[in-house]
Amino acid sequence: MIFARALTCVLMMTALHAKAETCETTSARAPLGLVFTRGTDLRQPVNVQWTLDKTNLKARFEVKTPTIHSKPVLGPGEYPYQFDVVEIFISVADPAQKNLPYYEFEVTPLGQTLQVKINDPKKKFEEGIDMGLKISTQKIAGGWTAEMTVPLENLNWNGRVSQITGNAYAILGKSPNRSFWSQFMPALPKPNFHQPQYFRPLFKCR
Repeated sequence: MIFARALTCVLMMTALHAKAETCETTSARAPLGLVFTRGTDLRQPVNVQWTLDKTNLKARFEVKTPTIHSKPVLGPGEYPYQFDVVEIFISVADPAQKNLPYYEFEVTPLGQTLQVKINDPKKKFEEGIDMGLKISTQKIAGGWTAEMTVPLENLNWNGRVSQITGNAYAILGKSPNRSFWSQFMPALPKPNFHQPQYFRPLFKCR
């Protein structure tokens, strides 16, 4: 009986806390900052905007670049991140789990995609998964746009907007002069996007 009462109190407190959460569902359009390059003339070429439509998380990218590094058909052992690409890393984990697991979604200007689940950045990733990603891309004057939509229920989201954390990224250009960009990650001595400590809440809540 005591346990049942205690559990009821906890559930009521959780429900009240969730009800009190007031969050924006559209972020400001934000530029990606340079993380690493061996040489690029690009200056803030990528912007991203996040939107939450009920349980669907949308990320819209606009990329300004004079040339597009892409390949119509990827061969064996080739991945989107080896060409021009935009990426989002998303976590809906409890704060105590330190953004683990998280999910990686990529799309190229030609609509090639990659979906990955990461339980631990130091362990083997789960590739070949389908989390229901929907994408659209379009070439525009001086660049291209991409939109990714992720149904958060497929990520076991609990409905708390404040618990949606992540980061946005882009990789542009040909080797050896590729450039690596991120919304929240600082400049680094070598490129490595798999650092969830740099994830941030995607929407403002109060």
